Amino acid sequence: MKDDFLKDAATRSRVFKLAGISETAVRELIKDLAVEDSASIGYLTVPGEIQVKITVQNDSASLDSKLEAIAAKVQARLEEYIFSCDGEVIEDLVGALLRQRGLTIALAESCTGGLISARLTDLPGSSVYFKGGVVAYSNELKQSFLGVPPEVLEKHSAVSRETALAMAGGIRNRASSDIGLSVTGIAGPDGGAPDKPLGLVYIGLSAASGDLCGRYVFPGNRAGVRQGTVNAALNTVRRFLSKA
Repeated sequence: MKDDFLKDAATRSRVFKLAGISETAVRELIKDLAVEDSASIGYLTVPGEIQVKITVQNDSASLDSKLEAIAAKVQARLEEYIFSCDGEVIEDLVGALLRQRGLTIALAESCTGGLISARLTDLPGSSVYFKGGVVAYSNELKQSFLGVPPEVLEKHSAVSRETALAMAGGIRNRASSDIGLSVTGIAGPDGGAPDKPLGLVYIGLSAASGDLCGRYVFPGNRAGVRQGTVNAALNTVRRFLSKA
């Protein structure tokens, strides 16, 4: 990992970028780590991500080792959600991993309305790994284009683990891609129920090695929920490819 050093010789810092977790949850997981007067942990919430900045200050020569020690503990606790420690952009990381592994991806989006596809296709040369995407907003299109069984929608609803997995598998088969990625959720401001609150999102991934699905509840307004979903979905792909 590369350090992000400040100009002041007596100060060192590093910034982690996270997706798929709230600031409250991040604070709870690492609240005990910055207990020295010479160390601090700061938080910044931007659309779709949380930034955690570790700063150490000291007059001694132990700045680097202190920063490394705290950063290692932070990374160990938040590894599932960290996508950058060197300023990287998550779609760049996903694109690079897809290229390295020679894999292709296709998307089935509902609540994000094509935002994930837009992020991936902003990159030059993305046609090498991006097969295409569909915005399957209606249940009719989920059934007719993606092959989601009507009984799944009737029993579990459009916003469910079962539907997300069926969407991911459907787009993977339809596009003949190596990976199928899906998102379905309630971005608001309308909708929501006690068992399916506003901000609830399911992210599904289908591949030859198996399927997976994550459940998230993103805070904020419609735009915030959508941006949170985009980064969490891309981070799902990054994590999958990193372990492949």
